[in-house]
Amino acid sequence: MLYSLALLLHIVGVALMFAALGVDLAVHSRMRRAATVGEVRTLSQAAGSVDRLHGISGLIILVAGIYMAWTSWGWTTPWIDVALIAYLIGAVLGAGVIGERMRAIGKGAAAAAEGPVPSELAAKIHDRTLALASGIVTLWLGGILYLMVVKPGWTGSIVATLVAAVIGYLVARPALRAELR
Repeated sequence: MLYSLALLLHIVGVALMFAALGVDLAVHSRMRRAATVGEVRTLSQAAGSVDRLHGISGLIILVAGIYMAWTSWGWTTPWIDVALIAYLIGAVLGAGVIGERMRAIGKGAAAAAEGPVPSELAAKIHDRTLALASGIVTLWLGGILYLMVVKPGWTGSIVATLVAAVIGYLVARPALRAELR
């Protein structure tokens, strides 16, 4: 019974995480097209609201996942070990790279005068690392979802995670090219 509840919470956490990622991607995409500081401010507020959802969903995923691994699967199960490491790397990239840059955009928008987006703020919005990290983290989490469903061995788990990161990079490339224009 407790395992089933943990699995449900884990799946709900994953759904919430992907919903929050979708909002983040939409917000950042719209920010890149924003013409005024006011638009960027509004979008930054939306991103800030979703930021809490990342933390809550991340905690739900982690606690429920650890419970299921501890009580039913064990810590020598390849897909669990790779998924946990990948999840922690994704969390660091998400909070440390994406989150910090999005907060910097919000602070820059709050400090900027009304009117067109100033070049310093535009540079933060069009940051190549932000675009790249967003693509990689989103597909990286998709790779972890693959591990949870397919449950491959060591080689399959590692390859799936690396393939997800490469696909994330390829998905981010159009945004990177746009940033160069």
